[in-house]
Amino acid sequence: MLYKRVRIIFVLLCVMGSIVAGAQQSTMDSLVSALQQSKNDTNKVNLLNLLSYYSYREGDFEAEMDYGKKALHLAQQLKWKKGIADAYKNIGGAYEDIGEYFLAQEQYALALKIYQDLNDQYGLSAIYNNIGEVCRYLGNYPEALQNYYAALSIKEEINDKAGLSIVYNNMGIVNERQGNYEEALKNHMASLEIEKELGDELLIASSYNNIGLVYEQQGNYDAALEQHFMALTIRESVANRFGMAHSYNNIGVIYYIKGKFDEALKYSLMALQIAEDIGDRTGIVSAYNNLGRIYIATGKAKQAKSLLQKALIIAEDLAHKELKKTSYSGLFLADSTLGDFYSALVYYQQFIAIRDSLINEENTKLSVQAEMQYEFDKKDALAKMEQEKKDALAAEKMKKQELQRNVLLSGLMIMLVFSGIIFKSYRNKRRANRIISQQKEEVEAQRQIAEKQKQIVQEKNNEIVDSITYAKNLQDAILPPLSLIEKHLPETFVWYQPKDIIAGDFYWLETCSAWSEDGIKNEDDEMVLLAVADCTGHGVPGAMVSVVCSNALHRAHVEFGITNPGKILDKSRELVIQTFAKAQGSVQDGMDISLVAIHRKMASYSIQWSGANNPLWIIRKGTQEVEEIKPDKQPIGKCDNPKPFTTHEVELFSGDTFYLITDGYQDQFGGEKGKKFKASQLKEFLISIQNEKLEQQRLSLEKTFEEWKGGLEQVDDVCIIGVRF
Repeated sequence: MLYKRVRIIFVLLCVMGSIVAGAQQSTMDSLVSALQQSKNDTNKVNLLNLLSYYSYREGDFEAEMDYGKKALHLAQQLKWKKGIADAYKNIGGAYEDIGEYFLAQEQYALALKIYQDLNDQYGLSAIYNNIGEVCRYLGNYPEALQNYYAALSIKEEINDKAGLSIVYNNMGIVNERQGNYEEALKNHMASLEIEKELGDELLIASSYNNIGLVYEQQGNYDAALEQHFMALTIRESVANRFGMAHSYNNIGVIYYIKGKFDEALKYSLMALQIAEDIGDRTGIVSAYNNLGRIYIATGKAKQAKSLLQKALIIAEDLAHKELKKTSYSGLFLADSTLGDFYSALVYYQQFIAIRDSLINEENTKLSVQAEMQYEFDKKDALAKMEQEKKDALAAEKMKKQELQRNVLLSGLMIMLVFSGIIFKSYRNKRRANRIISQQKEEVEAQRQIAEKQKQIVQEKNNEIVDSITYAKNLQDAILPPLSLIEKHLPETFVWYQPKDIIAGDFYWLETCSAWSEDGIKNEDDEMVLLAVADCTGHGVPGAMVSVVCSNALHRAHVEFGITNPGKILDKSRELVIQTFAKAQGSVQDGMDISLVAIHRKMASYSIQWSGANNPLWIIRKGTQEVEEIKPDKQPIGKCDNPKPFTTHEVELFSGDTFYLITDGYQDQFGGEKGKKFKASQLKEFLISIQNEKLEQQRLSLEKTFEEWKGGLEQVDDVCIIGVRF
């Protein structure tokens, strides 16, 4: 990211008169001192924009954003377009540094429009480079290269050496990501030569870093490690914490590849510490991914999976395709090691899909076309300059001849010259038209191929969606109708919201007459069995497990005649294990469940309840607390040291309400900080809506869930049932 924003030298000259600094005072301190003494004019806008830039170089992204916004506010008051554009560029850079790439694009687009209106060539080249960087992070390599070539063309024209080194480095990164390692090294070496000439230590360090990444991809790990340590030495000497974190991460990766896991762990943890301190979310994800692979290699697959899942959540929020690809790869390895082959297969498919979207034939063609277009434009510009020189010489020659010859001869010569120009122009135009026609035909052929591929993908997607939708109809068949639940439990709500089309959560209901302990059937005592269950996984794998578990509950009650909740769970566990025992390998799938048996005698109620990992929550009428009955900490499925499930006897009174829940609601990420909702917050919310009718409670729960989730993806299936007597 160091290559994003190098400001023009004349901006420094504008503020030098205002900067009062001692011999030992840093540039940052000098700028702050000058800011305190400045008036609200364009000079102050320049100071604020420079402070934003130097805050970025020191890794203080919060200050970078704050100074950028202050510069924008003052520049807008002054109606100074140049200052406004520079502020938009700095604010976009701050958003880019914290991983908010779409917000960064918005700010860069605003800056681009103003630079175009002002015909500010330096500003245009810088903003094209910044836009190219965001496109690169989002995995759009062809568009990234288009913007880099646009920046490169301008920087060559204005002879901006520092800018040229930045663009060369960025182009090298894209070539490395696409596997074009020779071209990548060529780009980085060209950049390094310029940076050494300019003496910019941070830019030199970044070139060492990028050269090391290319060597790593080529399998030359010793050379890669040498480059990364050279970069780290410079970054430590200038206390560039942002760069240090990335160097530690890269060094950790090389040590992991070389099998030196202790060294790899040390450097990856150092990278994570700095990234968390400065709020660098891309650095955090990289560290999590590195640590995940190290833990897998050292026999800590469960710990690795937890870190890799955290990394994937942040990477998806950033829309950073490269980081998502690494997270999916790590999760595939973790689940494969743990024996969870269903989940491993899903992660592997996601890894392949995102890998193919980044490196494919179409992207390579578009990248080559961007390079060819740049070379064509460059040659065309040189040809025009040469032609203009020739025309100027011809005109000068004609002017001299006009002084020496008579009017008639001069007129004839002018006619001949212009005839030649017209004929040459006509011939050049015909040649250009032929070239344009050929290019249009090639573009149209490529468009048709892309359209055909898109159609094939769409047809396959439609087939998959149709199959899953049909599977949903089959899964719905195992769910009891809401009318049946309301018939036996009138004061009830059911909120069921799968993460995908089909789900691993389900709810279950059976009714029968109660039996006494001595085996006598009591027709007057109606019994309702009601449960909420959360099966392993979600989507297609979860739905498959839910069918097995629902069938086990049904058989335990109907086929074996069991009505005691704890014994139903014991029998269901036995049936689920028997079913999965037929599969090859060790299958750990099963479910967590909250199961209640409701006895109704005249106007009174009593319940029996048992749970596997999921609790029972009760809110007594007129109270402001949730009474929680804790479950047995074991699933319905294979586990270590299985024990019989406990059946709890509970007495309920008029106005009491109980809730059966899965963990999808409380585990949802959201809110201002993107954290989990948590069980404690859900309890407080249920207490706050106790005076509402149950249907209104359902609507309130749904609304709060959507507001909390915001733009984030739903992480799990959600199922909550509330019953009031």
